[in-house]
Amino acid sequence: MLDSLVRVSRRVVCDHYASVRAEAHRFTIIPAPIVLDSLSRAREYIDSNSWDVARNWKSLHQDVTAATTLSLKLSAALSARNFYTLSIGTNLRREFMGFIFALAGIKTFTKEMILASNACIEICKQCGQANDLMTWMRYFHVGLGTEVLGETSERVVSHFGDLVSDIYAMGLHHRPLEDVPLFVTETRKRMLSVSHRTDKNLATLLGRPPRLPHYYFNSTVPLDIADDELFLDAPSLDAVLQGLDDDGWNRDGKLYPSTVIWMRHFLSILREQVLEISLGNRTARDHGDRLLRTYSLCEEITVQIPTRFRYSPACWQTLDAIECLARSIIHFEHVLIYGIPAAGVLATELHSHTLANKPLLSAAPRSEIIRTLSILTSWLQNSEMPPSSTGAACIELTNVISRLLDDTLNHQPDPSTQEPDQDITRPGVQDVLDSAPSGSGISAPSEAFGIGLCGEEFLSWLDDLELDLVSLERFI
Repeated sequence: MLDSLVRVSRRVVCDHYASVRAEAHRFTIIPAPIVLDSLSRAREYIDSNSWDVARNWKSLHQDVTAATTLSLKLSAALSARNFYTLSIGTNLRREFMGFIFALAGIKTFTKEMILASNACIEICKQCGQANDLMTWMRYFHVGLGTEVLGETSERVVSHFGDLVSDIYAMGLHHRPLEDVPLFVTETRKRMLSVSHRTDKNLATLLGRPPRLPHYYFNSTVPLDIADDELFLDAPSLDAVLQGLDDDGWNRDGKLYPSTVIWMRHFLSILREQVLEISLGNRTARDHGDRLLRTYSLCEEITVQIPTRFRYSPACWQTLDAIECLARSIIHFEHVLIYGIPAAGVLATELHSHTLANKPLLSAAPRSEIIRTLSILTSWLQNSEMPPSSTGAACIELTNVISRLLDDTLNHQPDPSTQEPDQDITRPGVQDVLDSAPSGSGISAPSEAFGIGLCGEEFLSWLDDLELDLVSLERFI
């Protein structure tokens, strides 16, 4: 059975990497050469050696267990070929097996893959190792568990906690030392970034504080270069790095795996600050300042991502489908996570002022706000949502906004209660805005129709928000 599992896993994983390799770029987390070359060498070893599990089960078990108990010895001079030999062939480790089983399980959802991955996890716990292969296995096992058990499963949360413990034990949150090869350093950066994003997903869904705060990070973002370029010799790599712009982005506008991870990492940092406001102490004296800083960061993120990487409807006419999909995922992740609560605030303000027969203090006409909200709700209602708590939350919140708009449009005002000259700006919001230092560039968000999006309603909407977008992100 072990032999058949290895064969199936290799075929599934290789097919996935081959499919994305056929496109101009590859959207993966672990660099493609590491996975494909390791699997190829593992296959060669199996073909050239007897894997009669029925007769040699005891010796195979002893060999794999012995290799798993050994520490991975890495050095800056370690070649990719020698790195592979640390976990395959005669040194086959259970972490590598579990990683491949989990990776294949996400694509197939077969019971055997799930059980095999889980068995590797449980056995490796007894060895007490915290290494790169262990973090890969744990991360993809969390992804597999999420797809099978759901985003809010306590078992998934527990497994993710083990991953975070390994990340801290290995020091991945610190600036990498010069004692490992470049491809390992960059893979660690990617693993830290995607784990940070997953942490924010779980914290948002469960309403719990994050386990992997960015505040403690001293690591840089992944290099914005292609997977294959991680394995170049020093002169060739220097030439590639010279081609990056001043901020470290590639100048060609290509979406490499690291490009996508980098952009989504920006969003996860913002999500962490929003969670800090939503789940933190709202009576703290610096609460208003934190609201302003978060809003300011939200504005800055769009500027930090170069225009050549942003989504545009026109991209479907000039770029391949895979790249357009990646751009749209990043774009609509931001829209769904922040667009829906912001739309909820607008709909709530519009509804409450309409019922009170009070004018809406806004930088845009009332009719424009209604048209814009109607377009957003119509798009969301006609979109196919994932069959998970994520999709259910989107549908529920969209329906609430739609009912508020209907009630607003159908309301018959009473002219006798009109109060046209009142300043209806919320005192709490205005106090926060007035507290901004002169010249700070922070003002009421007129881009969002001039409504106070830093108010309590915004935080209340965030409390109920359960957006994860997990089903599309496992290989991107």
